[in-house]
Amino acid sequence: MKLSSSLASLAVDAPTLHTFQLAAIPMGAFQGWFASGEVKNLCYQYGDQKWEFQITNLNQGAGFDLNDDSCANGLAREIIGCESGGQSDNAGWRFR
Repeated sequence: MKLSSSLASLAVDAPTLHTFQLAAIPMGAFQGWFASGEVKNLCYQYGDQKWEFQITNLNQGAGFDLNDDSCANGLAREIIGCESGGQSDNAGWRFR
C-alpha cells in the first residue's frame, strides 16, 4: 500500500507508518463491504503500545466497499496528525 504524495511529503516517523502499513491494513479488518452505518475495529499491539483503529461508514442509506488506498490514507492521517491519535471524516467515512 502506498500513501498518497501529499501524505508521503509530511514529516512522519517512518517505522511507525511502516508498521501501520504492514499490520493494520493487510490483517483484513477493514476489507470488504461496510453496511450502512457499520463500524469496524482493529486493536494492534506494537511493543508496549496498543493501537486502536476504527472506521465507520457514515452513509445511513447505503453500504460501500472502502478501497485499500483510501483506507490506508485515512488512517495514516490520524497517525500523522496527532501522536495520540485523532478522528476525521472524509467522503462519508470516519477514521479513528
